Amino acid sequence: MKINSLFIFIFLGLSFIITGCGNREAYIYDPEEFNREKADFGLELTDRAEVSICYHKGSITPKMLIQMAKDECRKFGKKPKFKKNQVLMCSISTPASISFDCIDP
Repeated sequence: MKINSLFIFIFLGLSFIITGCGNREAYIYDPEEFNREKADFGLELTDRAEVSICYHKGSITPKMLIQMAKDECRKFGKKPKFKKNQVLMCSISTPASISFDCIDP
């Protein structure tokens, strides 16, 4: 019983340290960003059909997320349309993900 309690205490302590020290700023997420076999690896985007943003709900507001999506879609002459919101899709310090389609205005 003591070993299980000690293990849980250590696990929770490490989890708090990891999440507390992690970067909690929202960022544009691309699951293929480091895929070297992708045809356009390392090249600047010329079009964007979708934008996903990883965030921590305690460090950003919905208004800020929408503005990030607007800014990213605007680079390609488009506007964002909400698609979905997911949890546990990104890093442990920014576990939530919100996705928008970038559509023609």
